[in-house]
Amino acid sequence: MDRKQALLQATGAEGADASTVFMFQGDAIFDLSPRAERFLAASTVQGSDWQRLSHLLTKRFPGFDDKIEGLDDFGRIELPSQDGESELIAEASGDTVRITIEDLDVETTTVELDQASFFELEGELETLRAVVEETPFLVWRQTRDGTVTWANRTYLEAVRHHTDGDDIRWPPKALFNQKALEQAYTHSAAKRIALNREPKRSQRWYEVHSAPVGDEFLFSAVDVNATVRAENQLREFMQTLTKTFAHLTVGLAVFDRARRLALFNPALGELTELPIDFLTARPTLVGFLDRLRDIQMIPEPKDYKAWRRKMAELEAATANGTYSETWSLPSGQTYRVTGRPHPGGAVAFLFEDISAEMSLTRRFRSELDLGQAVLNSLDEAIAVFAQGGTLALSNKAYTEIWNLDPDTTVEDLTIIEATRTWMAACAPTPVWGELRDFVTQSRDRESWSADIRLSDGRGLACRFVPLPGGYTLVGFSELGPVSATMDTRKEIA
Repeated sequence: MDRKQALLQATGAEGADASTVFMFQGDAIFDLSPRAERFLAASTVQGSDWQRLSHLLTKRFPGFDDKIEGLDDFGRIELPSQDGESELIAEASGDTVRITIEDLDVETTTVELDQASFFELEGELETLRAVVEETPFLVWRQTRDGTVTWANRTYLEAVRHHTDGDDIRWPPKALFNQKALEQAYTHSAAKRIALNREPKRSQRWYEVHSAPVGDEFLFSAVDVNATVRAENQLREFMQTLTKTFAHLTVGLAVFDRARRLALFNPALGELTELPIDFLTARPTLVGFLDRLRDIQMIPEPKDYKAWRRKMAELEAATANGTYSETWSLPSGQTYRVTGRPHPGGAVAFLFEDISAEMSLTRRFRSELDLGQAVLNSLDEAIAVFAQGGTLALSNKAYTEIWNLDPDTTVEDLTIIEATRTWMAACAPTPVWGELRDFVTQSRDRESWSADIRLSDGRGLACRFVPLPGGYTLVGFSELGPVSATMDTRKEIA
C-alpha cells in the first residue's frame, strides 16, 4: 500500500474530502489531502513547507507555535480554532508529523455552490491575492501584542533586506517599533514611523495607516523617505537662510501666498520696532502695515481710505516686482522699502534704514549749493571743464557775459561747443585753439593767461588754471575798451 492509500485509510473514506491532512518529514511535506493542498495554496509566505503552513495555522489556531514545540513530549496535541468551528490535531511518530484539521460540524460548515459561483469566487480571490501581493508598499496584519499573522510580498522582502538576506522564519520579524504602532491603533490619521534601525543602517521613514480587523489590526506603510529627506534639506536650508539673514542690517519680511508672514529676520524687528511675539504670530500683510501705522513707522496718511487703497496698490505692485519707495517717518528716519515677488505667489519686503545716507546726501547737496552760491557771488565769469572736455560747472557771471545758460541745454556742453560760442562773440584770436589742446592735455600743464577782445569792443582778461583730477578752470574778467592789438598770451608765474 502506498503512502497516499495509507493516508486515506487513516483518515477514513468518508472524511477524506472533509478533512485537511498534512504529512511531514522534517520541514517538508511528503503527502497531503486535496483539501490540504488547496489550504496550503493560500499561503503567501516564501520558505519551507512548514513555514508556509505555520503562517496559515498561526492565524486560525491561537497558540499553535507554543503548542507545537511540545509535540515531541506529548506525542499528540489538540487545538480548537479561533472561531470554534474546527479542530487541529497534531500527531508525532518518529520523524513523521501528521497535521489534521477537522470541521467539528461538517453539515453546518459545508456550503454547496454551483460551478459558476465557485469559479467566480475563485477568480475574485485570485485577483485580490494578486493585488495585495503586487502592491508596491508594505501591507501586514498583526495581533495587539505585535505578532505578525499575515504579510504581503513587499513586507517580506523588506524583512529579508532588513535581516541581510537571512531566511524568513514565521512569524516574520517586526519592522516597526511596537510602541509607535500602538499609537496608531487609536489614531485614524496616518502616522510617520521609522523602521527599527539596525547598526550601520540609515533611518528609513514610512507613513503608516491602520484599521481594526476583528481582534487584529491591518497596517499599510508607504515609503516617504524621499519626502522626509526633502523636508530635512528644506529645514536645513531655512536654518542656513535664517542664520544668514540674522546678520543682515536690512530688515526682511516674506509673506506667503495667503499674505501671512512666513519668514523674517531680527533686523526687521529692530527697524520697525515691532515686538517679536507679534511677528512670530504670523500676521497678515494688512495687519502688519496697520501695526506699523499705529506705531508711526510708516508715513502718516492724511486720508485713511486713500492710505488703505495705496496699501492695496503696494501689494499689487510688489507682486509685479515694481514697488520701491522711500518712507520719511515722523521720527526723522528715512527708510527705503522695496517689494519683490517670490515663486509660488509669495512676496518679500526689504526695509533699509538710509537715514545716514540721506543725511550725507543732503549735506553734500548743501555743500554744493553753498559752493555754487560762492561762485555766483564772484564778478569773474567761471567755467570748469572735465578732462574729457565736458563743462562741469559755471557761475552766474559766465551766463551774463556769454549770454548762455548751460542748465538750459539738453546735452552736455563741451569745450569745442563753448569755444565756438566764444569765437563768434570775439575778434579772431589763436587762444581758443590753444585752450582746446590745454583742456584735453593730461600732463605737464601750467597756468597761463591771455587777453581777448569782444566784438563790442570790451576787453576780457582770461586765465586758464589746471585743477586736480584733470579739470581745468577758465576765468573771464572784464577789462573795458581795449585797442585792436590787445590779443596776447601770458604765462602765469
